[in-house]
Amino acid sequence: MTVEQDVVTVVGAGGIGGTVAGGLALAGERVQVVEAATAHVAALRAGGLHLDGVRGDHHVRFERVLLPNELTGPLGRVILAVKSQHTDAALAVIAPALSADGVVVSLQNGLNEHRIAAAVGAARTVGGMVHLVADYVGPGHVTRFSEGELRLGELDGQLRPRLLGLTRLLGHVAPTATTDNIWGYLWAKQVYSCYLVATALVDAPSSEQLAPAWAKRVFVAIMGEAAEAALAEGVTLEEYGGVNPCVMLPRTPGEMATAFAALPTGSAKGNSGIWRDIHLRHRPSETEYLTGEVVRVGQRHGLPMPLNARVATMVAEIERGERRADWANLRALERLANARLPG
Repeated sequence: MTVEQDVVTVVGAGGIGGTVAGGLALAGERVQVVEAATAHVAALRAGGLHLDGVRGDHHVRFERVLLPNELTGPLGRVILAVKSQHTDAALAVIAPALSADGVVVSLQNGLNEHRIAAAVGAARTVGGMVHLVADYVGPGHVTRFSEGELRLGELDGQLRPRLLGLTRLLGHVAPTATTDNIWGYLWAKQVYSCYLVATALVDAPSSEQLAPAWAKRVFVAIMGEAAEAALAEGVTLEEYGGVNPCVMLPRTPGEMATAFAALPTGSAKGNSGIWRDIHLRHRPSETEYLTGEVVRVGQRHGLPMPLNARVATMVAEIERGERRADWANLRALERLANARLPG
């Protein structure tokens, strides 16, 4: 089967991928979805996607719904929306099918653009920063919790015509803008993700975890350590959710108060996707590609990264059933946090 070049291929139909695929189809775009979860595929084939939430209640049909081994090319525009740990497996089926002038747009957590470029070439890779809250509810059902925003950018910072076309395309899904500093946006989200990962240490809603002043100090320190890694990498950090991560590097009590005010108040889903993967779905999280990658980058530049390294270790122990998710885990980070913060 030859795939027409105007068909948009969305690989991964979970919270983000399903929202993107559904939004594009509702706007009249021709969309094919590639999904590995067989129950989800069966539901999408039988009844389409039930997409509800902030933009209303919809049932969406797609041009094709495929398992990964059913994907053929040539593919033009590919939206990659799988979990970070599934990126390599997805690229293994995308790369051979991608047309010479095709493009893969990463709408994922993490810094997967490096891996995508290694598989298909930097010239066929576009970076994307996703600030949108959505969740996979069950087979055939995705809920969208926020309007959100998207940022798209070429890896080398150039503004090419295809970038404007992709921005118009994804503007059907959420407010979308181009940037000449996509790495600044990706790293800003990566810093925020280190906070999200840390909330998996406690079996409580993130809003409760953010209430005590001592816990706020821990979260500020975790994010500040991650921001240092980004700066060591030579990245100019942009804002994520209206906050520049550099605010998490306070030097005075006044700056500490500003950092506290910049912390989130909780999650529209109650808890982060990391927390939900571990505690509700009992499946591996993206921690290795979020906090783990930040630690690796920081240490490569000579930064010890003690807070985030400890978080990554404890979360892995929780995933393996070797540690209980408890407030004591967050408390165990307090001394390290206080050592790097004023007051």
